[in-house]
Amino acid sequence: IQIKKEYPFENKYLNNYYFKNFEVSYDYSFSLLPQLSAYYVTNSNNEFLFSIQPQKALNPSFLNYLLLFVLSLVFILLHSAILLKKSLKATFFCIIGLLLLRINMTFQQSPDFLFEMPIFNAEMFASKGIFSTLGDTFFNTWLILIIVEWLLLLIRKKILTQKWVYFGWMVLIFTFMYVWIALWNKLVFQSNLTLDIYNIDAFGQPSILVFFILGFWSWMVGRGIFILVKFGLRLSWQIIHYVFLFILLMMLIVLIFYFDYQHYSLILLVLYALLIYLINRKQKWQILFLLMSAVLFTILIVVYTFHLNHRKKENLQQVVAFSLANEKDFVAQMLMTDMEKKLAEDKILQSLLQKAYDNRYEIYQYLKDNYFYGFWNKYDVQVTICNSFDNLRLMPSNENCRCFDYFNRLIKSKGSQFDSQYFYSIDNDYGEVSYLGVFTFPFNMLPYSGEKKMFIELYRKLLPNTPGYPDLLMDSKTYKTLGNQWSNYAKYKSGRLIQQNGSYNYAYNYLFPKIKPISSAFFQSNHYEHLIYAPNEKLNIVVSSPIIKWNQYLWSIIYLFNLFILIFFLPYGIYFYFKNRHDFLYGFRFKYIRSFLGILIISYLIIGLYTIVYFNNQYQQKNLESLDLKRKTIINGLNEYIGSFSKISQKNNDELSRQLVMLSNIFYADVNIFDPNGYLKATSRPA
Repeated sequence: IQIKKEYPFENKYLNNYYFKNFEVSYDYSFSLLPQLSAYYVTNSNNEFLFSIQPQKALNPSFLNYLLLFVLSLVFILLHSAILLKKSLKATFFCIIGLLLLRINMTFQQSPDFLFEMPIFNAEMFASKGIFSTLGDTFFNTWLILIIVEWLLLLIRKKILTQKWVYFGWMVLIFTFMYVWIALWNKLVFQSNLTLDIYNIDAFGQPSILVFFILGFWSWMVGRGIFILVKFGLRLSWQIIHYVFLFILLMMLIVLIFYFDYQHYSLILLVLYALLIYLINRKQKWQILFLLMSAVLFTILIVVYTFHLNHRKKENLQQVVAFSLANEKDFVAQMLMTDMEKKLAEDKILQSLLQKAYDNRYEIYQYLKDNYFYGFWNKYDVQVTICNSFDNLRLMPSNENCRCFDYFNRLIKSKGSQFDSQYFYSIDNDYGEVSYLGVFTFPFNMLPYSGEKKMFIELYRKLLPNTPGYPDLLMDSKTYKTLGNQWSNYAKYKSGRLIQQNGSYNYAYNYLFPKIKPISSAFFQSNHYEHLIYAPNEKLNIVVSSPIIKWNQYLWSIIYLFNLFILIFFLPYGIYFYFKNRHDFLYGFRFKYIRSFLGILIISYLIIGLYTIVYFNNQYQQKNLESLDLKRKTIINGLNEYIGSFSKISQKNNDELSRQLVMLSNIFYADVNIFDPNGYLKATSRPA
């Protein structure tokens, strides 16, 4: 029993808990000789043809963690060497070697296993230049960080003696600030990643890489501003220097506003510069300064990222609202295009149409059984057959009109084609999906002659959420695409709810503010931000997104702060240890600090491990109970609707499938019945 896409959390749980290797990719080797641990392919006479053997690939998740570990190790070694001023020439040649290796990797796209990782996929993130993919952005940013640290140590002593070095460094840091903010915007707007740190279920490894990249650039900008302020206070400034600084600031501000990068959180950079000025001559506050700097940049990254993410969600809300206003079912259009030629040339249908009135029920059932089944259960099908002299009675007006004239007028006023010869998409002004198929057949029956037409009308049923393909039968890429679809939206027609989706509880009557036709507006209510779009006077579309709460900001800042402390302050911990090694090993004060930190870290690890195990067990137990309840409910439903399981083999397969489809729509689950030999007997998804 596989659960439909209306229950994505249960589906994801099944993938992770029952099928741990469900999403692992395989390479296959083919051989004309039988191989051990292989699948044999035979012909109808059971004669061997060839064998297929899966070659298990490395888990992409493992490769991501291995890559991060190796890069972190190299970074710590090089960075510690730079800070300790050990073998600067050797460090320089190491950096040159890494730079040449990176250039070769970019042009040769090798090694293959590295560039096959998801972070190098353009569907995840794509841009121009050296930051073309997320993997390229991460590698290049990591390399730039090492080069900047080495360059900073090289020019640090020259800043006070040669002013041109100081102002050259100023130009470089201002350039870095602009590149940082521009790249920040691209990582949010030009990627399909979820950057909501508080949502652990959706926050994956690529999202962590994005925050590593932002942290690297924050480190470079922070170090650059520190050097500018600290050494700038010791220089003798002249008017031309102030003019130069003013011009650089104005250029940076103009660029930020021109490209719409501005936000109040960027003021934290000014606050950081002020913090450097206040503690410049107080050496005992260095550790406090480092912690406060880390907190400031963490707050900046979280607040500005959430601001960009909010703008991105607003754009997506508008896209969803506009698409819902003129919704098209592209799968239905594809199926209609595939079936239309066969339907137009169907000899059985043509014979039934010779006596259309007498065979009207048989014609309808024939179309349902042979063409409009399975996927088409979410559509109401109406078939009208008439000649050029027949009339129609329209309800509820009880008006009579010529049959051909009515449908021709409907096509001319509201119809549009979509690469189909026989089917039209009908715009009914209310957003529902409807289609009209027109099929012409020769009509020769005395005393009349001419043509007979069959009009097939397809109206989308007004269901809260119609069935889709089972998530367990989908690949990872398709599953993630479904997960990125907007979850909360509703349609109101003439003030009444006609369609809704998601967990938000929309009222049956339209209670949102009224807006003018062909306009949109944002409105906040019940901790949600709603986009209201009115394509016409009768239809209103509401697309909703949850508002980020203050505690989500707080938890995001704490989570990211601990992550940055672990990654960025580790090199400085090594540097601090070697610089004060004697005191750290023999001094009572450092022994006390070392013992306190050791106990604190071990306590955090124990509490964190226990919390993870506890919540994981609770999560598994809750899902097992939910799945067991659904299983029992469906089995009872099968007993009620189908009867004893011993009598299932006596039932007709088509009739059994129809009953399973009805059960599927009631219990929101896919039900498949197999015979003792393992062959599929009936399914709730016959299409």
